[in-house]
Amino acid sequence: MINTDLHLKPNEDGTFTLIKSFVLDGIKVPKNFKTNGADIPRIFWSICPPNNPKYLKAVVIHDYMTSLSNDTYDFKNANLIFRKNMTENTTAGKLTAELFYYGVEVYRFLKYNILCKF
Repeated sequence: MINTDLHLKPNEDGTFTLIKSFVLDGIKVPKNFKTNGADIPRIFWSICPPNNPKYLKAVVIHDYMTSLSNDTYDFKNANLIFRKNMTENTTAGKLTAELFYYGVEVYRFLKYNILCKF
């Protein structure tokens, strides 16, 4: 049976651990995967909390995919799937989906075009 429900256990360090494997859009995240939720600057938490159920499934898939990534192509692919999941598989809304997508794209640009050069 495919589990499309997200079952998380909070950890003392502010992260969460999947207590059951989880599948969304054909991507399976294994049991015991650790996520920190969305990396949203604290100043924006009142309007976009990092662990909002509206978009947490898409965030967990993105965290998992980027944890397996080792180059800019992998991150770009993970970001595109994140955008698709935010748009099609959450109740976050188009504006939130686009803001999150461009946020992860800026991070990818900074990581691979600036930070990796040092």
